[in-house]
Amino acid sequence: MNTICYIWLMIAIGFLLLEIGHPGLFLFLSFCFGGVAAFIACFVNASLTAQLVTFLVTSFALFLILSKFSYKFEATQTKTNVYALQGKKAVVITAITSFRPGQIKYNGQVWTARAVGKEKIEKDTIVQIEHIQGVHALVKPITYKELS
Repeated sequence: MNTICYIWLMIAIGFLLLEIGHPGLFLFLSFCFGGVAAFIACFVNASLTAQLVTFLVTSFALFLILSKFSYKFEATQTKTNVYALQGKKAVVITAITSFRPGQIKYNGQVWTARAVGKEKIEKDTIVQIEHIQGVHALVKPITYKELS
């Protein structure tokens, strides 16, 4: 084995260590496998040009494959914390006016809430949580059609 083979091996190990240090990116993992492929090409006495092409093609192909895999993985993750509240229905327990926030109750929890628009929302109205801004839930009243 010549010196270039060892360089490809060090490149692969270096990218593997970068991936371990930055999990979830998959960028460095594709370059790690590209380095391993170039090491194998060097081991079978391929030219330096063939080794570089092997490194680049393998890295690029694995990057495309791993990025599609990671995108599908992110899309199936369950929303947690305040992001899980978006779209949920709650009941107003203190009226919400344009001047003063009120309170809503969702799943036994009481949240301070403001209306998305400027309208007043009466007590016992069913609302939908649009999103959380700071410690306030931004809500809009649900019409009869949206309930069913």
